[in-house]
Amino acid sequence: MSAPHENHQERTDFWRLWTGSTISQLGSAVGMVALPIIAVIVVRASAFEVALLAALTAVTTQPLFIVLGGLVATWADARRSLFAAAGVMCAAALLLPRS
Repeated sequence: MSAPHENHQERTDFWRLWTGSTISQLGSAVGMVALPIIAVIVVRASAFEVALLAALTAVTTQPLFIVLGGLVATWADARRSLFAAAGVMCAAALLLPRS
């Protein structure tokens, strides 16, 4: 049951946001798996080189997206800034050391 104040445009915007986020997450996951496989098969990279590649990818991309997420959060309205803050927290969680 939908809320009486909810209109079609808000629902369409949500589905566009959700679809874009899903496609982005899927692309990131495929890239995290495909890049090391390509490095091993095509370049014949060693285990150390694949680990170094993964570490450099994380070190260079995560801070960039944290900064961009903060900029988007300051320029967007309240609903969108909440979504951006959730993305920043997810990125920060990825940077935490794993046991």
